[in-house]
Amino acid sequence: MIKKWLVNYEAFLHYLIIGVLTTAVSYGTFYLFSNLLFMDVNLSNVLSVILAVLFAYGGNKLFVFRTRCPNLKALAREALAFFLSRTFTMVLEVAGVFVLATLLKLDNMLAKVLTGVAVILLNYVFAKFVFRKS
Repeated sequence: MIKKWLVNYEAFLHYLIIGVLTTAVSYGTFYLFSNLLFMDVNLSNVLSVILAVLFAYGGNKLFVFRTRCPNLKALAREALAFFLSRTFTMVLEVAGVFVLATLLKLDNMLAKVLTGVAVILLNYVFAKFVFRKS
C-alpha cells in the first residue's frame, strides 16, 4: 500500500515539475513574443502554446509516464492522441485569451493565467489516458 502510494506520489511530483517547466515555456515565450517582440497577442499565444505542447510531450513521455512504444505505429498513435488532446485544449486557451484580452480588454498575462487554470486541469486528465502503460 505504501509502496504504491510512493510510486503514485513520485509520478505526480514528476508531472508537477514538467507542468511547471511547460508553463514556464508557455508564459516565457508568450511574454517574449507579445511584450519584447511586439507581436500580436493572439499570434503570440498560439506560438507559445505550440512550443509548450512540444516540450510537454517529450517531458511527459520521458520523465512522467515513462511509456515505451513497441513499434512506430504505437508511438504514432500515442503522439497523435497527445497532440489531439492538446489541440483541443489549445483551442480553448486561444479562445479564452482572445475573449479575455481582446474582447474584454483584460491584461494579456492575466488572461493567459485565467485560461491556463482550466487548461492545466484538462491536460492532466487527458495525459492519464494518453500515456497508459500497456
